[in-house]
Amino acid sequence: MVKVHILTQCEHCNGQAYLLAGEGEDHKGQKYPRFVPCQKCEGSGLQPKWVSLPEFVKLLLTCPH
Repeated sequence: MVKVHILTQCEHCNGQAYLLAGEGEDHKGQKYPRFVPCQKCEGSGLQPKWVSLPEFVKLLLTCPH
């Protein structure tokens, strides 16, 4: 069976690429949200996946672009 290598939205971070890691404090003492790159997609928001050729065609036909 022919398979195609594609990039899909990361399931762990939902394509956001960065995850909330807690709060930080700046030099003035003001708090701000701290973010770290997703460990699964390494901060890209994309995840590689192998799909069959019929599934690839279905993805192309239903693409929202």
